Formats: sequence, C-alpha cells, structure tokens
Amino acid sequence: MKLLTRTTRYYLIFSSVVLLVGGLAFYPILHNIFYRQIDENLHDEKLIIIETIEQSDSVPDFRPVFGHEIEVTILNTPRKKKETIRDTTIYLSEKGAFVRYRNLWIENTSLEGKGYIINLFKPLREAETLLTEIYLAIGGMFIALLLMLVLVNYIISRGVWIPFYRTLGTLRNYNINDETPLKLTESKIREFINLNRALEKMSKKIREDYVSLKEFNEKCRP
Repeated sequence: MKLLTRTTRYYLIFSSVVLLVGGLAFYPILHNIFYRQIDENLHDEKLIIIETIEQSDSVPDFRPVFGHEIEVTILNTPRKKKETIRDTTIYLSEKGAFVRYRNLWIENTSLEGKGYIINLFKPLREAETLLTEIYLAIGGMFIALLLMLVLVNYIISRGVWIPFYRTLGTLRNYNINDETPLKLTESKIREFINLNRALEKMSKKIREDYVSLKEFNEKCRP
C-alpha cells in the first residue's frame, strides 16, 4: 500500500470518528435549545392565562388563541402552589395513534382565594420533525465537507510528495558506472532537501569507493 493511500485512509478514519463524536454531542445541545424555546412559550402562555384568571370571572377557551390543547379548571377551594413540566404521550382516537406532548401543569390559588389548575399540552411533532431535518441537513453538510477535505488533503499530499517520487525515480535509473554524479531534483521542502543532500553525499562516497576498488583490482591483476 502506498504511503499516500495509507495516510489518506487514516485521515478519513480519524475525521469520521471526530464527525461521529461531534454529531452525538451536537444532537443533545440542539435538542435542549428546542425544548428551552418550547418551555419558554408555555410559560408565557401560563402567565397570560393566570392574568386572565385574576382579572376575569370567566375563563375563555384559549385553544383557538394558542393553537393547542389547554385545560383550565377553576376550584372553589384554594390549592397549594405546584408546577411541573414534562413530556407525555396521549392517544388520539381521531388519529388512531399516540402523540407526544410537552405538558406544563400548574396548580395555584388566585388573589380571590379560588384554586385553579392549568394544563397546557404543546405537541412535539413539529419540533421533532424540524429538529430531525436540521440534524440531517447539518449531518449531510458535515459529510460533504469531510469528503471535500479528504479530497483536498489527497490532492495537496500528492503534490507535496512529487519531489520524493522524482528522487525515487532518479535513484532507480542511477548507474554507479556513470561518471556523472547523482543530481537530484531540487525541492522547497526542508525534509526532502536534507534527504537529497544525504543521498547525493552517499552516492558520491559509494562512487569513490567503487572507483578505488576497481583501480585496486586492476593493479592486482597479473
């Protein structure tokens, strides 16, 4: 296997692992952003409903206003303040399926001493669909970017290694019997410059030793 192929493979594997880990870490962050926005909307709706309860004797139907299921119950007895927010699943017979909601449940007492219970149900389907689409879009963009980086890295690395392959080709064609000294292609990369100098020096020494040995053998012939 060629060195360039091996380094490109390692680069692809390492980048894929980084992409996978980054994607797994990014999803909960994006998920929390969406949920925080949903919770803020529910709390804003809660304040509007509580203000209406405090100022009005009757409570209107808020479902057409907010566009989702809201249950408001007025009690004759005071209730201890309590508030919870959670995910819940409700079976809708008209759809014949379970639907996931974000549920904000509030229990408190009005200024007039009447207790009330507020139940807000925000459907999560649209948010989850949007979250999935954004995640897939970002994932596709990251994959395309990864492939582009691998291609660019391969092209750049291939160009960087050209002096090495030229040196290798010159060495293959070099003949120690030639009187012309080994002359390697110049490079701007320091490592290749040092390599070429070392090879030229070594070839010169080998050539000198070869000539000396050849002359010695000729003198020793009867």
